Amino acid sequence: RHHPSTMSGWNEADLTGPDGEDWRVPVSELAARQHRLSEGLAEAGISGAFIQHPVDLYYYAGGRQNASMYIPARGAKNSQGVLFVRRSLQRAQFEGGGDDTPHEVLAFPRMAQLVATLRQRGATSAPGLQFGEIPATYSQRFVDVFSELGTCPDVTALIHRQREIKSQWEMDQMDAAAEVQIRMFEAVETV
Repeated sequence: RHHPSTMSGWNEADLTGPDGEDWRVPVSELAARQHRLSEGLAEAGISGAFIQHPVDLYYYAGGRQNASMYIPARGAKNSQGVLFVRRSLQRAQFEGGGDDTPHEVLAFPRMAQLVATLRQRGATSAPGLQFGEIPATYSQRFVDVFSELGTCPDVTALIHRQREIKSQWEMDQMDAAAEVQIRMFEAVETV
């Protein structure tokens, strides 16, 4: 008999360090990132962002599953972000912080229901897409789906500008990675 997490292709031990360290992005970091994007969207007059690039999904949601994340602008009727997942909701919930996840985790709706789902969350215009990051053929599918809400703005530069400014936690991770690289080069030199 298989353990349920084994059936879904992952388990919590895969996402921890050798001494049981929690390798997830802290909930406070995810919440701050989502909040800053929400503020930036409001300042730019964009109703929300529909994030699909894997690196940015990790940045905002803490995982890189096959998913899309909707983050509404500050002041939206429902201001909480939502991660629409195509595979393991359980894994997405865990990666985002478990019970403390700063966003909702839902199954990806059928494409025909996507606009209605965003409208239920307060979307009144087309969300921004990352035209500078995702393939044109892929983004065009969503441009077509969102067309009844209007024209999708490009949020690539807005997200890049946000990611350029590193938090203390990110700088600490960069320092730790540099230390690992130094030890690796020292080990290679001795061999």
